[in-house]
Amino acid sequence: MHRPHRRTPHLTTTQGPRPHLVRDRSTWALYGVFAAWGWFLYAFNPSVPLIGADLGVSSAVAGLHGTALAAGTVLSGLVQAPVVARLGRRGTIVLGAGLVVVSLLLVTTSGALWGTLGGALLAGMGGTFVVNAANAALSAAQGPASGSALTEANGVGALVGALAPLTLGFLVGAGAGWQPALLVVVVLLAVVVLALPPLPPPIPPPDGQDLSKGLPGRYWWAWGVLVSLIAVEFSYSVWGTTLVAERTGTATGAATGTLTVLILSLGAGRVLLAPLALRVGAGRLLLGAIVVTALGWVLLWTSTTLAQALVGLAVSGVGMALHFPLGVARSLEASAGKPDLASGRIALGAGLGIGAAPFVLGALTDAVGVHLAFLLVPALLLVAAGLLAGGRLTDAAAARR
Repeated sequence: MHRPHRRTPHLTTTQGPRPHLVRDRSTWALYGVFAAWGWFLYAFNPSVPLIGADLGVSSAVAGLHGTALAAGTVLSGLVQAPVVARLGRRGTIVLGAGLVVVSLLLVTTSGALWGTLGGALLAGMGGTFVVNAANAALSAAQGPASGSALTEANGVGALVGALAPLTLGFLVGAGAGWQPALLVVVVLLAVVVLALPPLPPPIPPPDGQDLSKGLPGRYWWAWGVLVSLIAVEFSYSVWGTTLVAERTGTATGAATGTLTVLILSLGAGRVLLAPLALRVGAGRLLLGAIVVTALGWVLLWTSTTLAQALVGLAVSGVGMALHFPLGVARSLEASAGKPDLASGRIALGAGLGIGAAPFVLGALTDAVGVHLAFLLVPALLLVAAGLLAGGRLTDAAAARR
């Protein structure tokens, strides 16, 4: 007989005890979702030039794989809520995992541009289904501890993902090609699907799950903050190493390897700072993270030596560690009982940030050089801080009414 699903992530008393993060079987299995997706992202992005070389296409055409990935993210965001309503969160994770597996088979075996681009599109859709359902499931299960759980889960994803480019480099150097590094994701997803127990169904809000509207104004303030910070992270991951190479005179290949410093600082920051989310409000903690990222940007932007650039990347990574998980936690908390609808809208915003910011930064680089173009990053940080302050003022005004 199936034992009823029981969760005790927090207790409520009149004294208001500190939220408590529970790491049970479901939690660890959901963390596995982030580990698998982290491996995919950090193996796929550096594989794009290698895919382009195998296909004999230009760098610009090879870059369309990133565009296809972002397009898949947007498409999944449009249908996330009805898919979850139909299949449940576990079913959505299984569906998304299946799409990612199919996408990897296309990318690694098709040998044609249509196959690799189609695979990237499917990967964006499947991966977004998987991660958004996991976000909503963790948030619902952990309650007030959701910020800490999401931070820790994304930390696991980044730390596991940091191994991907190293594995990719080793396999390519050994003559095995880039394909095996991507296919590791198939194994990771299979383990996740087998380990994942049944998840509680979403609880419908009192007015029903409106699929086209109904998210409150305070959600969109939080959504804007999150989109701005996603744009910051992908600006770093796509163009940060180009800035390192230009400012320090480091060879392009060696500068590309500095991305590992950013990934490791992201992962370590998320794991080590997750307990702070149990003690400090998400808004205050997120503002502090924005300030730390700005400090790291200053160190990187003014660097003339590799050592200073590495410190700048590491400090930036620690700040960015809290951007996405706390941004997601704040958005879901502000969704008025519609976390799956909110997750779909987050996917739309993620696609916007992933697709637009690196493109704009690249266009600016062509026009004025990467050093001046990288001023886009503090501009985005200022936008995020302004929206964060605006949302808090709006909440305070609403509370006084």
